[in-house]
Amino acid sequence: MSSGTALTKKESAQLKKCETQIFQSLKIAFYFAGSALKEIRDKKLYRSEFKTFEEYGMGKWQLKRRRLYQLIDASEAIVRINDHFVHDCAQNSKVKYLQEELDEMPIPSCEWHVRELLKLPEERQPEVWTDIVVSAYDNGIPLQDLTAKDIKERVSKAIEMTPTVQKENASRIKNPSKKLLSCLNRQLDDCRVWIETSQPSASECEQMAEKANELLTLIENYMNGEAK
Repeated sequence: MSSGTALTKKESAQLKKCETQIFQSLKIAFYFAGSALKEIRDKKLYRSEFKTFEEYGMGKWQLKRRRLYQLIDASEAIVRINDHFVHDCAQNSKVKYLQEELDEMPIPSCEWHVRELLKLPEERQPEVWTDIVVSAYDNGIPLQDLTAKDIKERVSKAIEMTPTVQKENASRIKNPSKKLLSCLNRQLDDCRVWIETSQPSASECEQMAEKANELLTLIENYMNGEAK
């Protein structure tokens, strides 16, 4: 896309400087926000004014629960990736090469990049990000030019190559219920985190118990039917 108006050398330099500032600012903003929110949640620093962390997020920052945890999850992923690079530098020639060439191991430059990485198991996130960085460097592509689509494609390929995923995909054709079971497991994990961190009220717990009983009844009816 071009407006047809060329920039002078001075203006081009100014543009480069501004874009670098934007890139560096965006690169760390979501990490600091998520890291601070995590500390507030874990230490219950909201308790003098709010009953729950979610109430604090909405009342203080107008952030819904989903957004709060998106930021926290992203900041935790950055920590994992950085820790991996620090530990892996001496053992992995690829990581060492990049650190020598770039003086640092670049972390994901925007939150959308991290969100795609979060689709992977935690232990694979640093490995896949390293491959993305190496590929970009080898092809002369600045990290700030990588799009969420680029990251998504690499993550999708990594997921497809995961043995457990390949096995699940093959078995799902023969057993569709595994997809539902996987979904229920994820929901159960979400509920566990929510209960541990949000301190739900008695009425909210009763509503959850009611829905859980409905599901249990449904499964029992199915099992009884199968037994007959």
